[in-house]
Amino acid sequence: NATKEHIPYDEKWLTLPEKAAHVQKVYDRVHELDTLVNYELNNLPNDRKTYVLKGNIYFLNPLEQVKEESGKELQKMHSTLKKDQDDLYKLQHSFQLYRQQESANK
Repeated sequence: NATKEHIPYDEKWLTLPEKAAHVQKVYDRVHELDTLVNYELNNLPNDRKTYVLKGNIYFLNPLEQVKEESGKELQKMHSTLKKDQDDLYKLQHSFQLYRQQESANK
């Protein structure tokens, strides 16, 4: 399933534009799923019913089940995205430092 797999990368060979593209790809995927989940959520009938058994929530509406699973997947993607954005920020910062070093050495 393409939406679930995390696009692997290796910082050793990854350039800044590639890293940015990677983050953008993850972001787009999260956004796409977010939109889907919200669409499903907003179009559910008002008489949604859930029942709890031994602490687990069971959905009588199958769409609720989808929303629940998508929500968990979405949270995972958001944390992946956050990590990628942090990585990108660090990479950009070290790139700026490298540039400053370069121009200082001239």
